[in-house]
Amino acid sequence: MIRFRSSVAKKVNFRRLEREEQRKRLHYLFDKHNPIDSECEDNYDEDNDNEPSMQTQSTASLPHIDYPISPCDKLNYMNDEINNYLPNNRLLNEENETPLFNGSSITLNQAVHKLVSFFNDFNINKRAVIQLLRIIKIFLPKPNRLPTTWKGIMKVLGRVSTSRATFLCSACLQQCQRSRYGTKSCRNERCSVKNRTMKSNDIVELVHLDIRTQVQSILLRNQLLLNRKELYPMTDICYGEFYCNKSNVTTNRITFIVHVDGSPLIKSSKQSMWPCFASIVELPPPIRDYQKNIVLLSLWTSRVKPDPDVFLHETIEELKLLINNGTSIFINGQEYVISFGTQYFISDLPAKALFCKTINFNGYSACTECHSTGEWNAENKVVIYPFTQNNLTSRTHEEYINAAREAKKKSTRKKNISVNGIKGISALLQIFEYPSQIIFDYMHLVCLGHMPSLIKRWCQSIDRSTIRSIDSALDQLCLPHNVNVPFLDSILNASQWKAKNSRLFVLNVGVPIVTLHLPQLLASHFLLYSMAVKMLHAPESIEEINLAEDLMNYYCKTAGLIHDRSIEIYSLHAHIHLAQQVRKHGGLAHTSAFGFESCIRFISKKAHGSKHLGTQISYWIDLQTIMNTHPVNPPTVTTINEIKWLDNRLDPYRTMLDQQIVLNAANLNSCNFYLRLKSLFVIYHTTIYSQPFKCKSYIISYIDSISKLVHYGNIILFMKEGSRLFAFVQKYTLNSTLITDYLDIPSSLHSQANKLFPILRLTSTFVLIPVDSIRHKCVNIPFKDYCCLSEMCTENTYAKHYLNRRANTENLIYCLILFPSDNSIAVVKAKQCCPAEHDGFVFVQSGKKKFTGVILEEGSLSQCSAAADRLTKKTVNPEIESDYERNNNMNQLKQPPTTATLTSLKSIPFTEKNSNGQPRLASVIMMSTDNSANNVRSDQSINNSSLKENEDVLLELPKVACTTTMPTSNNLNKPTNTHHPKKSILKNKRFKQSNGELSSTVLFQNMDNTLDDSDTSDDEHAADDEHHTCTNQSSDQVPTFNGHLVTNSKKSNKRSCVTSSSEIQQLLSLTQKLETQYLKPMLVRQDRLETMMRNSFANQKKIQNILRKQKMNILLVDADANEESVVNESFQLILEHKLPNGSTIDLLQRKGVKEHANLYVTSLMDTLFDDPEELVSIEAKDLPNDYRYNLIKEAVRNKFRLSKDEHETMWVWLHTVILAKRRTIDAKLKKTRPLNQQINN
Repeated sequence: MIRFRSSVAKKVNFRRLEREEQRKRLHYLFDKHNPIDSECEDNYDEDNDNEPSMQTQSTASLPHIDYPISPCDKLNYMNDEINNYLPNNRLLNEENETPLFNGSSITLNQAVHKLVSFFNDFNINKRAVIQLLRIIKIFLPKPNRLPTTWKGIMKVLGRVSTSRATFLCSACLQQCQRSRYGTKSCRNERCSVKNRTMKSNDIVELVHLDIRTQVQSILLRNQLLLNRKELYPMTDICYGEFYCNKSNVTTNRITFIVHVDGSPLIKSSKQSMWPCFASIVELPPPIRDYQKNIVLLSLWTSRVKPDPDVFLHETIEELKLLINNGTSIFINGQEYVISFGTQYFISDLPAKALFCKTINFNGYSACTECHSTGEWNAENKVVIYPFTQNNLTSRTHEEYINAAREAKKKSTRKKNISVNGIKGISALLQIFEYPSQIIFDYMHLVCLGHMPSLIKRWCQSIDRSTIRSIDSALDQLCLPHNVNVPFLDSILNASQWKAKNSRLFVLNVGVPIVTLHLPQLLASHFLLYSMAVKMLHAPESIEEINLAEDLMNYYCKTAGLIHDRSIEIYSLHAHIHLAQQVRKHGGLAHTSAFGFESCIRFISKKAHGSKHLGTQISYWIDLQTIMNTHPVNPPTVTTINEIKWLDNRLDPYRTMLDQQIVLNAANLNSCNFYLRLKSLFVIYHTTIYSQPFKCKSYIISYIDSISKLVHYGNIILFMKEGSRLFAFVQKYTLNSTLITDYLDIPSSLHSQANKLFPILRLTSTFVLIPVDSIRHKCVNIPFKDYCCLSEMCTENTYAKHYLNRRANTENLIYCLILFPSDNSIAVVKAKQCCPAEHDGFVFVQSGKKKFTGVILEEGSLSQCSAAADRLTKKTVNPEIESDYERNNNMNQLKQPPTTATLTSLKSIPFTEKNSNGQPRLASVIMMSTDNSANNVRSDQSINNSSLKENEDVLLELPKVACTTTMPTSNNLNKPTNTHHPKKSILKNKRFKQSNGELSSTVLFQNMDNTLDDSDTSDDEHAADDEHHTCTNQSSDQVPTFNGHLVTNSKKSNKRSCVTSSSEIQQLLSLTQKLETQYLKPMLVRQDRLETMMRNSFANQKKIQNILRKQKMNILLVDADANEESVVNESFQLILEHKLPNGSTIDLLQRKGVKEHANLYVTSLMDTLFDDPEELVSIEAKDLPNDYRYNLIKEAVRNKFRLSKDEHETMWVWLHTVILAKRRTIDAKLKKTRPLNQQINN
């Protein structure tokens, strides 16, 4: 140890002197270097000023185009700053007016802000930043104040990093101790790697960030967006039942959505990253999904999966403190007393099972919503959840706690026992309610789960030409400019689709395409699924949610009959609970993990190298929190790209436009014309603007102000007269052929299907409509000689500043491996395989383990997966990390398709009632009779016989109030109890009014799913009726923020003192909890168990080494045994032997360790037996009688200080070593004797 320290000290001193010499040389060079003249910088600025900026180019009018552009010559649309809703990057006026250098026009604070923003935006690592700052400092005049260290940068910014990093041992999850040289080791006496210098791969890096600081930075940046009720869509979370019923106070309320998921970070070392994010419900969408507005709570980076209790302990404690006590935030001199809460926890199914401590999604009782247990399907070797055998009794929070406690009592250290699918108490339940706040993520469930599996099944029933036709139809789609979703992969590789591809397919473009290409049964079945998901994605009424629930139940009920029973796995069963989730938390469009998954990809780019990855990420996030304090400009209605009335691009439309201007009583001389319009977060194009591009952002749906009917059209031009905005539109008309004419679904669903996917054709009719009457953008899907238009109810308005393409696994080489030990298979990457000692075998590396196997096939992932699917009798090795997932029912295209037991959906009746047994609410829909209000989709059916060719009426909305009462079902937990249905008032969907104001109606008004007891009094029901009657007067459920000015009075000073003291108490309590967590042993009861495990491991090693050769009695280590027997033994310090040449050696001075005693014995044999033939001449049975043999035996006992029993146990092994050495020498002598005879002859 002394030699190690001295050697390290020498190296450190040498490197220190080397760095000092380098500094002297640099200072010598820089002192002699003349500063660069400032004229160069001035000239550079002048040159840049003469060039047109990107902002000028993007906002200027497009160049005139006199010739038509062919489709093949059209350009890809490039987003400009108008399309991306980004914060204003202008620097604030800093109080620090210290110049960067004498005579500089820029202050030091401004220079540091600009540089740090550049480093953060372009993802430059910290070492490169320091080098770049040093180079910039050289070019600046001297003296200058530019900092060249991170400590100096933070000093100029006036902030410190608030993140806290903890390094844990990956074996025992105890805190590592850091030495003076920066190395880390585990000091836990019960750990298997104690007192060893740990590598970076063996360390868990756990980082916690300050929540309050990030929330204050987000609110400060988005202060102009607060209290803007028109920014919240009616399908948002804040109108859901849970948010409305959680608290009656909506002022100064911060509600968190928590998300946890894993992502690979370094491929070579298998390190992964597990961030814990939180978004704020009170920010309007899509602002809340921006990366800069997502709070990073904690971060886990390691090769092992996180322990939920260790990972989330400090985060949950801090959240509990904020929830119980609240905090105060100061914004622009106003104090906001903030109360905190949680909305829900969202993740994919594997992460959900890990952090909720439940059975994985492929096991029994995996559902977190109901008590369905599932059953084993022997044919497909998978657990399925048949629809007819579902037990949809809802789980409760109390049941979870009781089952978790029972499972904890039954579980042991070696085996975890689950009770009703629950394996333990999750730390998340301290701030979340189970299961109402543990929701499904439709991105993973629908887009990445069920849709790729469903498309893969379709490929069994169609030929290659049909597949090419579908791929061609997807490739030729012209989408809106903000929907950058190219279908780069064929439907054969649908598993490689990104989530946004599957989302676009299931919501908009899938139904028209598959209707023309798939068999009628499969296309009709997919229509039901697409309708249900589309209505749950952005529901416009309670009736739509109820209809979507019935459709989803009908789809799940018939899925096993149309395909096979292997489709009825848990991921399909979970679809049944989506409707109830939408009632509680709003539409699926606002309760998905799309924003969080994009944020994971963003922060993973912040890590450079292979060490301290979590600390790097947290440091840049802290820096981003410090820098992003500039207020975001609120969205407005803005016209862009003005053109003149005499522009020749208006020649084809000038006559019709002039007529419409006269009809709308507008003055042509006061009208201005534009090519684009930005309405809040949505950008609308015109046909004139989009002519040179491949995108189509001009197709819209709108409400006619007179007939209250939904129409479709192409925007030709935008017109502004004073404060009035108009859109000049070319109308579509409904075709006589409907999409239901090609499909076979129950007749009661025809009306809704034709509303969601109308078949239209473009007419020569033009109309001038108010901009306020526009509903949504639409996607145009060619349908034979016509087109099918599908509304896009939500907009993907945020832009990512990083690449987000999934790696193409088809270019990688994979191997199909057969493992002879257990007759299992696995598909692994070729780089995981290395040759073994035996010919034909390979070693497969998976984590820290190696497996021996044989390569059966080598090729792409699809080829190896296809070969693995054919090996139906071979099981997949569960211990191997692989990209392959077996689907036993997926056959190749050459195989005959699976025969369906159902030939028509009409053979199974569809009833619009709650067939899944869950309680449904009675709903009252109040429709306004005011002509100025815009209404939602109606339930009036479209009669085919009454349609005329020139009819452009698509949807008719009722003008009178209608009341629809849905039946309620009894609670399955209490079948004998009765209840009284509660009513909830649903108003019209809010639309923009012509006077610029927006009505503040609600979509979901305090719906209560709890069932009353039978003894509920009539007075309570009367109070409920009174409450629902006056809901119109208190319908504002949108969160609001109100603060008060901070004055210099005594009261305000007293308040601030109280606030500061409470903050100090919070910090002290957190410090005490951290000390308690890391300084005291967490699990004292594990001492005896770990001692027994160590002894058992030692015994197993002895048994393995001895029984490998022969059977004999073995002395096992007793847990209570002491070392008295060893102490009482007498050992020699010197054991000399005289060699034949007269020299004397001490056998105990030879090097050797107890773990490698065989090497020590063989070295003594080489010394004592000078002539190898002498050793061979001794018979094996006479060898123990040789004095040299006994001398080696005695040397081993004294060298390693072995007791009598230990010596006898070890000598059995060493005796076999001596015999093996003798045989090896004998074999060598036999080979050399013939050669010696030939040489002598």
